[in-house]
Amino acid sequence: MKAALWATVMFSFLPLHVYYSGEGRNYSLFAFLSLLSFYLLGRAVSKDRFRDWCFLALGLTLALYANYFGLVLVLTQAVLVARGVFLEKKSCSKVTVAHFALAASAAVAAFVPWFLLTFRMTQSIHVGLLEWGLPL
Repeated sequence: MKAALWATVMFSFLPLHVYYSGEGRNYSLFAFLSLLSFYLLGRAVSKDRFRDWCFLALGLTLALYANYFGLVLVLTQAVLVARGVFLEKKSCSKVTVAHFALAASAAVAAFVPWFLLTFRMTQSIHVGLLEWGLPL
């Protein structure tokens, strides 16, 4: 108890800790959502219930919105499902692969509007900089 109070007092006055505490980063959120999606994938493959596949699609969608590396996460899970890693077989059944394809497609489809909006905003920023004569 005494150590916890001492650490609280120390960290409340350390300048770097106070400075960086106001910065929000999505790396830890993406790591959590990645682990959650792998857990949900294992559960969906083993139980093969509609509800589990929906949770997987939701987890992948949240991971995609947290970080663009979510696309790598989707591809990694597709390879794992295709290889049948979760079932310790040479390959998963065609039904399992189809269910994963639907869940991953739903996640990517939910992410596409955000990606298009971001791409359009990036293009308008570059056009605005060019109109002002600023170097890119």
